[in-house]
Amino acid sequence: MIKDIDRNIRQLLKTDAKFYAIHVSPSEKELQAMGSTEQEQLEAMKRYIREVFIPEYDKNLNKGLSAEEIKFYGKIYLNRDSSDNPLNMHCHLIVSHKEQSNIVKINPLTNHRNTKKGVITGGFDRTVLFENIEKGSNKLFGYNRQLPKRSSITIL
Repeated sequence: MIKDIDRNIRQLLKTDAKFYAIHVSPSEKELQAMGSTEQEQLEAMKRYIREVFIPEYDKNLNKGLSAEEIKFYGKIYLNRDSSDNPLNMHCHLIVSHKEQSNIVKINPLTNHRNTKKGVITGGFDRTVLFENIEKGSNKLFGYNRQLPKRSSITIL
């Protein structure tokens, strides 16, 4: 994984990030909606990342790419050493700054929002991403989100 991300840096500046780290941490209630066993929750988390998170991340980039063009790696952790809570499954994603073909730069930290003209086209709106992945999660798992509280997702 490290070599693959390190090779996917054509035309990046020395000051550009090679990748972005994303942390996806469903709430206890969301995890319960994902399945009753740890194995069911693990498979549901994989499905959520592939079928909801990455496609919504891709759409939100506004680059005209497909989800299959996003180069990412993930690791799902079943618990946290620092917590006694048994429902602490979370996922760390590494998303390359360049898509699969190593041509198009993708940046979730840009301040641009769906620009069509100029040097930078595309953009990224984290608020829209969070809204859409919550809707996708609700639909995928039949979860009825009672509060407007967001899942814990951090993009670094």
